[in-house]
Amino acid sequence: MSADKERTALMAEAERATNPDWIGEIYIRLADIDAYTAKARASSTLTRGLGFEQDRQNLPTHKLSGDWRMRVASAGVLFSQPDLLLLDEPTNYLDLEGTLWLKKYLSIYSLHRLHDQP
Repeated sequence: MSADKERTALMAEAERATNPDWIGEIYIRLADIDAYTAKARASSTLTRGLGFEQDRQNLPTHKLSGDWRMRVASAGVLFSQPDLLLLDEPTNYLDLEGTLWLKKYLSIYSLHRLHDQP
C-alpha cells in the first residue's frame, strides 16, 4: 500500500496537521482518492489478480521467492494508478489466470484513464 505515495503522504499529514481547515482539505482529498478502501483494493489485486493467498499477503517481502516479489512489485505499480504505465514483459511471472486478469485489468484501466482526460 505504500506504493500509493499520495495516500501515504496525506495520511501522514493528517496525523501532523493542526489547522482544522487544512485537516478538512486533507480528508476531502483522501475521500476523493478512495483512500479508505485501499487495503481492500490492494488485497483484491493481490488475491484475484496475482494469485496471492491471504497467508502469503502477510509475509514480509524478503521471505518471498523472486517470482512472488515480482508480483508484489507489479501489484504496487498497479495500485498506485499512475498516469503513464510502461510495462516490459509484464506476464513473465504470471500463470494463465494472472495473465488474463492483467489483460482485463489494463483494458479497464486504460478506458478509465481515457475517460478521465479533459
